[in-house]
Amino acid sequence: MSIPQTGGGPIEHSDQLAEYLAAGCKPRDDWRIGTEHEKFGYCKQSLKPIPYDGTASIFAVLDGLRQRHGWAPVEEAGKLIGLTKDGANVSLEPGGQLELSGAPLATIHETCDEVNAHLKDVRDIADTLGVGFIGLGAAPIWSYEDMPMMPKGRYTLMRDYMDRVGTMGKSMMFRTCTVQVNLDFESEADMVKKMRVAIALQPVATALFLHPLPTAGGFMDSHVIRKAAWRLPALADIAVLRFNFRGVSSPRGTSEGTFGEGIEEAHDLVAALDFVQAQGLPAPWLIGWSFGTEVILKHARALVDRISGVLLLSPPLHRATDRDVAAWSDVSVPVVALIPEFDDFLPPEPARTRFGVAANIELVEAHGAKHLWVGEKQTSFVLGEITKRLNPDAWPLPAAWPLPAAWPLPAAWPDESP
Repeated sequence: MSIPQTGGGPIEHSDQLAEYLAAGCKPRDDWRIGTEHEKFGYCKQSLKPIPYDGTASIFAVLDGLRQRHGWAPVEEAGKLIGLTKDGANVSLEPGGQLELSGAPLATIHETCDEVNAHLKDVRDIADTLGVGFIGLGAAPIWSYEDMPMMPKGRYTLMRDYMDRVGTMGKSMMFRTCTVQVNLDFESEADMVKKMRVAIALQPVATALFLHPLPTAGGFMDSHVIRKAAWRLPALADIAVLRFNFRGVSSPRGTSEGTFGEGIEEAHDLVAALDFVQAQGLPAPWLIGWSFGTEVILKHARALVDRISGVLLLSPPLHRATDRDVAAWSDVSVPVVALIPEFDDFLPPEPARTRFGVAANIELVEAHGAKHLWVGEKQTSFVLGEITKRLNPDAWPLPAAWPLPAAWPLPAAWPDESP
């Protein structure tokens, strides 16, 4: 967090650091969890970062939270630089990134409620100012020169120091955001164990999904894609990115633009892959379903140096021609097509003929399946084939996710289980 802290004197030997960490050991009954959530503020009209002062500004957001939502001010040299309430703090990173430093809470469910309540309050203020906030790991288009400087003395010292010791330090300070977790521990061994688990939880591969035909009801929440987003991160250490093609509406919102007949969607594919790489997500695989496979086959061949593989679910080969398929015959990355036995558009026998122009493409017949992969058996088959390629060490996927008995369950589960 970035609320001013009290110094502890000079560090003269390593034992002081060890003693400081040892003093933080707590018995299990006293363990708590805290999260820190950072986001960029921007002007909705100009799409530029908001300054510290002015009508649409960081100060205006902080002052609005103070006046309307009961936060107490934190000042430095007469400037409002943060807020505090009920054990939590709102603070500023060097480039104006707004951070919630949450209170120590008993469960992750409470931290989730805390973050959601904070975002609701921020939106309540920001909407009146013409300001938006976006949670991204790195500023998408803004340079260091575009970012404002917050009025905190130590940030000037840090900025000048970064110029002396490297080339990317200021970009880190001003152009990045993060979500952090703070965990208690009972011993040095327990602390090491939690650190190792946290490192191991990083994704080993990325599934970038391209959804079915939007004019036939396809979108980013189509059932296989939604269930992949629920299951694969937790069960297989696979990051999942899903998005709506241009002009598509779903429960997540409506994308700008209009349906591009599989042509203009090439730009959406490139933008999604750019996002994956900007976030530093590892080993991206393009996974298309029906219409999504057409976009991949027609437009992703030029992107093959940026991906680790391709997986095609129910490829209809309507828009993709034999020439499009043949263009993949010499790629170095794996290309796999899952062909439902009873597919409405391209069942196994004609699929073998159509894909024959690219012998390197592996065809996997899904017995008993249809184009839409309806039913848990077929959904599990698809997710298993994805896992087998992206993280074989996690295959086969477990059939259940046991919740610890101490976790509070919601009063009602969604209509469809993950």
